Amino acid sequence: MKDRFFEINILLFFFFVFSTFLYSGRPLATDDAETVEKRKFELELGYDLTKNNDNTKNQEIGISLKYGITDWLDLAISAPFVIEENDLNVNEWRRIEIGAKFAIFKETDKFPGFSFTISATPNPNERDIRYNLKSILSKNFGRTNWHLNLGTYSLKTNSGNENFFTYSTAIEYEICKKLNICGEIVGEINGEKPVEILIGLNYGINDYIVFDMGFSKGLNSQTHNWRITTGFTFNW
Repeated sequence: MKDRFFEINILLFFFFVFSTFLYSGRPLATDDAETVEKRKFELELGYDLTKNNDNTKNQEIGISLKYGITDWLDLAISAPFVIEENDLNVNEWRRIEIGAKFAIFKETDKFPGFSFTISATPNPNERDIRYNLKSILSKNFGRTNWHLNLGTYSLKTNSGNENFFTYSTAIEYEICKKLNICGEIVGEINGEKPVEILIGLNYGINDYIVFDMGFSKGLNSQTHNWRITTGFTFNW
């Protein structure tokens, strides 16, 4: 039973940290409270290279597409393509995740914006499904943007249910009109308590394309050693 609990913890953390995030502003895993503009699309393409604590490597390409339904709601779908896992060539698509973000309060001069997301990752072959519910706060302070995410993650299988809590906070600072630097801390509250920190940047090539890159470091033995991520975000 203990081994089973440990395996679920590791599985959930890899999905939570290393997979494509439905709702996050690259290179961050932390989401902001804004939704995609009505009748607009946002496409994120990312590449992750991860070094595990046992010196094996993971490589993954993530794709996430969002569409603004209204000024208060957008829908998203994502799918990771795993190139390498624990030094083994995989080259296969993994589970599709679908979700929605609801903007409850738009940000004002005095109060932060508040949103929440719901998402699911079904797996018919293994007869299990994963659910995620996350609340988001965002506030601008001049050139600095602050975000806080608190969520719960549920894995439902034939053998029972496992529930986990997730948290992250991030800060973005505008160096100039097109260039931002950012940092975050991301973790889970479960038996293993994995946690990582990330520093990165994003640069607006033009009004439609943003380039990003980041470096993260695991802070305990339940987390990866380090991870490099880079990618593009397209808006139209």
